[in-house]
Amino acid sequence: IKRDWADWSPRMAVGGIIALHDTRLPAHNSRVVTLGSHQYFESDIRQDSRFEIIEQVDSLSILRRRERSGTGTVS
Repeated sequence: IKRDWADWSPRMAVGGIIALHDTRLPAHNSRVVTLGSHQYFESDIRQDSRFEIIEQVDSLSILRRRERSGTGTVS
């Protein structure tokens, strides 16, 4: 997931939506916390200011690419 995020997140258009699975701990499967996708999401993607989390359902996180405030361009 680290390589995918590094390769693809800069290419997303402003307003673009991305859904990432196994990034949230669902009540029915506590093993997700041991997955690299969950760990990387918590340590890096969640803190990525280019994106906002718009919804989380089960183990799925849905994010939208933000505009850089004041300039209309992305970082």
